[in-house]
Amino acid sequence: MTSSTATTVLSRSLPINHSFTMTKVLTFPMPTFAQMNRLWWGVSLLLMLGACSRKVHSKLSAMEGLSPEDSAFLAPIFGAAEEFSNEDTIFSPYRAKRYQGSYPMRWQLIHTELSLSLDWGKKEIPGEAQLTLRPYFAPQQELVLDAKSFQIEDVRLLRPATGRIVSFRYDTLKLYLTLDRPYTSKDTVVVYIRYRAQPEKIGEGGSTAIGGRKGGYFINTDGKRPCVPRQFWTQGEPESASAWFPTIDAPNQKTTQRLCVTIEDSLVSLSNGVLVSQKKLPGGLRQDCWELTQPHAPYLFALVVGNFKIIKDTWRGKELLYYMEPAWAAHAQAIFGRTPQMLEFFSNRLGVEFPWPKYGQVIVRDFVSGAMENTTAVIHGDILFYDKAKALTDNYETVVAHELMHHWFGNLVTCESWAQLPLNESFADYSEYLWLEHADGIEEAEEHRRQSFFTYTAEAREKKVPLIRFDYGDPMAMFDAHSYQKGGLTLHYLRNIVGDSAFFLSLKQYLTDNAYKAADIHHLRHAFEKVTGEDWTWFFDQHFHRRDEIRLLIKGETRGDTLVLEVRQRDYDTLRGPYRYRFAIAVLSENGYEELPFEYEKDTLVRLIRRGVRYADVDPKRLFIGRSQRNYPSAWWDAILSEGKYLWQRLDALSEVQPFLSADSEKLARLISAYRKGGAVWKKEIWEALQLLADSEAVAQVLPLLREALSDSNARVRAAAWSFLVGAAQQELIDINKWGDAIQTALRDSSSEVQNYGLVALSLVDSTAALVEARRRLSSSSEDIFIVAALILTQRGDSQAVALLVDRYSCLAGISSRVQAIGLLAMAYQQAPSMREQLLPLMQQIAREENPWYLRLQMVQYMKFRLGTDPAVARFLKQLKEEETHPQLRPIYQRIL
Repeated sequence: MTSSTATTVLSRSLPINHSFTMTKVLTFPMPTFAQMNRLWWGVSLLLMLGACSRKVHSKLSAMEGLSPEDSAFLAPIFGAAEEFSNEDTIFSPYRAKRYQGSYPMRWQLIHTELSLSLDWGKKEIPGEAQLTLRPYFAPQQELVLDAKSFQIEDVRLLRPATGRIVSFRYDTLKLYLTLDRPYTSKDTVVVYIRYRAQPEKIGEGGSTAIGGRKGGYFINTDGKRPCVPRQFWTQGEPESASAWFPTIDAPNQKTTQRLCVTIEDSLVSLSNGVLVSQKKLPGGLRQDCWELTQPHAPYLFALVVGNFKIIKDTWRGKELLYYMEPAWAAHAQAIFGRTPQMLEFFSNRLGVEFPWPKYGQVIVRDFVSGAMENTTAVIHGDILFYDKAKALTDNYETVVAHELMHHWFGNLVTCESWAQLPLNESFADYSEYLWLEHADGIEEAEEHRRQSFFTYTAEAREKKVPLIRFDYGDPMAMFDAHSYQKGGLTLHYLRNIVGDSAFFLSLKQYLTDNAYKAADIHHLRHAFEKVTGEDWTWFFDQHFHRRDEIRLLIKGETRGDTLVLEVRQRDYDTLRGPYRYRFAIAVLSENGYEELPFEYEKDTLVRLIRRGVRYADVDPKRLFIGRSQRNYPSAWWDAILSEGKYLWQRLDALSEVQPFLSADSEKLARLISAYRKGGAVWKKEIWEALQLLADSEAVAQVLPLLREALSDSNARVRAAAWSFLVGAAQQELIDINKWGDAIQTALRDSSSEVQNYGLVALSLVDSTAALVEARRRLSSSSEDIFIVAALILTQRGDSQAVALLVDRYSCLAGISSRVQAIGLLAMAYQQAPSMREQLLPLMQQIAREENPWYLRLQMVQYMKFRLGTDPAVARFLKQLKEEETHPQLRPIYQRIL
């Protein structure tokens, strides 16, 4: 599963501005081994003497030498007899630490057969299920199935023919079946259940990553939302599959499946496996049957029904299906076009060919997560609604890679419990890096890793947990930046330690040994040990099982020909000791460039004799997972900026020199000379750094480079350069009137983002021409172009543009478009008072009903902090605070409203 679009669109993490505090760790002196040995023999002797003695101690002698607290605690034991019940009882005022291990395997699912239909009016799923199971080990007479909010209509035992269900009990969450006799592991039973799933009774809930627990979702069944098609889709992870069919809803279960669904003949369906039959039925209906003969976990079951156009492709003879809304079918190639190349790359890189019979992908409306890796039937959220013009600067191809990688890590080999979720999500997260590295180059991959690092460290300021954790309260809590981003960062570090050959051979070993099974982190460790012949317990214990958020303090200086580096490690658990790291030290001197191996555990001082040191850098690849502070001489940073080998270290140097660029022409000249030493990411980052220039002379120094960048072959570089140009013009640091030809070129650019910058630039040169151009663009099919055109007009209080924005909002499919439109609606409320009667009902509807839930929150925040003094807005917010029931939103509203 991909992190929800809350984290992907809104910087992939909710910003946390709380200060970081460090709790002091109390330590106690530990006895030596000799002291412990003497203590043990002393205690043993006392126990033996006590056992042999027949002396009866008085209450007074037993209480001697105790503290008042211990005396009070023991007094009832030695005091008068108390009255107790005549039943065996254990009293314990202490609660044991929560342990969420693997679900017990009392029964093993073998096959699941479902026959379903959809009741669009009631939003219910009438169904029949036949479950084939056998006892796992011990004989079983009771079978407990997960079945959330069902109406149970019939329950029978179909096999063995002589068997029967003596009784059953249903408590709205689980179905308890008592069989006629104990069945052994040699017996196979088939249970039949007729039911109606009622997902609407489950209500909302979930987490930032997964925004719901209903299992089955009916979209726009009453047709009241213009432009939104009627759809049905499912979401099973972590334990919501049992909200639409009865099962044992645990990740360590594996079952084959057959799913038949009766739908209107005008609609299409998508499910796991291959479509084995379609049968016309009376009344304009059709039955589709899908089969998957390889076992997979119940949470990976899927069903999607709607009006889609199916675009077909192939890879090694296997069918690839892209389900698109008809209006978006033309963009399927821009969104999914590199899927065959991804299948080829991952199959070759992992040494295990894609094991499933087909690969289908669909984009649905109002999805409760970013995407979901249902086996051969991946569901994507509306974050993937974008066109080719947008994809040039902002695409989510990594989401496609992420869900595909799950078909090895998660679907083929599944985490045996949610505590082990990083076995699924860490690899899927790291697949994004692997794909970018292969398809777009190391710079793109490194920039992606850097953003993942920032997402993780933002969460780690408030949340300190190990990757593998057994004390979570709810499985939803496992879907966080630790399981995803930190896990991916950890795999990258491991890859760099063991080397590419050992890393990928170990992954192949893990996948081969555990195919179609459930696994835990030790299976992965054993695979690495089997391949490399080394003991990796230290690494897995340190990076998967410990919760420390380590901080590194690094200081460097030169004293003549002596290079001195000091590294300190802080914030580790003092009882377990510091972490062990394997990094490199990069040194550039008269000897040339060197990378010296450096294994580090305790605070360390390194002295190297080198002539003419240009710079030294600990961990130049930035493999360390945590916050680090580097105190280097200014000259070192200048040298790293110009001559550093790795993108991340050069970006660190860029951050160090950025504050001085306006005042120091030499540093600026050095940066300009370093511009062409990197690719598109490096150039883009330089233009973003230059936006802080506050001096016209400094800006003039970069103008030759600016003209070059505006015609760069990479759209992201062009967009970053235009962002700099527009920003400088708004600060009157550049005469924008001299850039008329460039503006006209930008308005015709292949990238919608560059076109939008061109329109903003035109508004600074000729406002009348910009308004004409903006009105022309209001009819554009590109949502990005429409939004910026509406922005230009709304800023001037254009009521026609505001009215069109109100009308078109519900037709915006892309989630990023709706994020921008929500801010634009708030602006329109301020800039166009005459339109407030039209705007307020839409804003209220968004705040109450928009999906996903964080878009509601965004609307409420605009209304509170931008428009909160308006009486009508204030009344609505007061009412919303009282009425909101969403589990994520209600506590937030209680604080801010």
